[in-house]
Amino acid sequence: MALGSVVLLGILAAVYFLVLNKSTEATGPERTIVQYFDALSAGDVDTIKSLFTPEAVPDDATLQMLSQLFGGGMIKYEDVKCKTLSETATDAEVELEDVTIIVSMGGESVKQKLSDSGMAFGTIKLKNVNGAWLINQKGNFPGGVDLPAFPDGSTLTPSGG
Repeated sequence: MALGSVVLLGILAAVYFLVLNKSTEATGPERTIVQYFDALSAGDVDTIKSLFTPEAVPDDATLQMLSQLFGGGMIKYEDVKCKTLSETATDAEVELEDVTIIVSMGGESVKQKLSDSGMAFGTIKLKNVNGAWLINQKGNFPGGVDLPAFPDGSTLTPSGG
């Protein structure tokens, strides 16, 4: 009977470690996307620039707008969920599955999970440059994330641009 208990315990431990306790750690490309949204939330344009390939770095006007929108803590992203669709030694494509955005202004805050808005999320192309995964696409915010409107229907618009 003792031998049967030990065998059963061994099988249960193996099932736990091999099946149930699989790591969900982000891949290198996914970590870059999470770092991008963290940098956006902080208004950290230097980090934002460092996460792009040289040919895809946002222009100065875009970086200034990001600094204005995100630098004052008005907009925050959290709970970024993404999935690597493809990855080779040099290129990757990551799908943004969901992100929560919090917009605070004038004492009001709006928190919205973008999956609840019915939006389709985009994919983000990355390139491995000297061992670092960098965003390699120009254009709108990677992932095509828009900002939610306030309850009165107003939206945020950067000033001075």
